[in-house]
Amino acid sequence: MQDDLERFARLPDGTLTVDALTGACTHSVDGELTTYIGPEIAAWFRHRLDTDGIPLSAITIASVTANVHVTIEQRRRDTRVKFDWSCRSLISTGSREFTSELAEPHTWCSGNPKTEDSGEPCD
Repeated sequence: MQDDLERFARLPDGTLTVDALTGACTHSVDGELTTYIGPEIAAWFRHRLDTDGIPLSAITIASVTANVHVTIEQRRRDTRVKFDWSCRSLISTGSREFTSELAEPHTWCSGNPKTEDSGEPCD
């Protein structure tokens, strides 16, 4: 996941969309991205469908969309990257839609310069 955080920290503010059926990830400005989290979300979603006895064919759309605002704070020992995530998930079948929303900040220390603690959450 640290590679994803490094990549997301370099992206301009925008919308990140993960297709939970395929693991494909796109950014509204930078386009298609190769991420760790995309395939992980898809694997988790397929596992949940299997666990709950729901056939994959019953799902027409499954996505997670995150509006992302990034603030970078240079500090003497590290760089703190503050992500403000505003997420919405959508699961759609032929007859129903299920949505949920979550907004939360996340601070990540990228370690500039690198220290043995780099990449760990700063909270």
